[in-house]
Amino acid sequence: MNFKNDRQSYVCSTYQKNTSKKCSSHIIKHDALKQVVLANLKDLIDNSLNMQSLVDVTIQRAGIKKNSAVKELE
Repeated sequence: MNFKNDRQSYVCSTYQKNTSKKCSSHIIKHDALKQVVLANLKDLIDNSLNMQSLVDVTIQRAGIKKNSAVKELE
């Protein structure tokens, strides 16, 4: 995909070079692509934060179990 400033869009370079012999016409507006990319990044960030909280809880629970095991051994 190549950005075309006059259209404010990304267009398929394969289609531009070879017309319909190699590919169909693909066009996406810059603003539409930007919105999708930002939404995907937000989802990744949200999932990353959720993953970190799960890791924190798991580590905390492991510490509690370790302390219980140590007390039992004593």
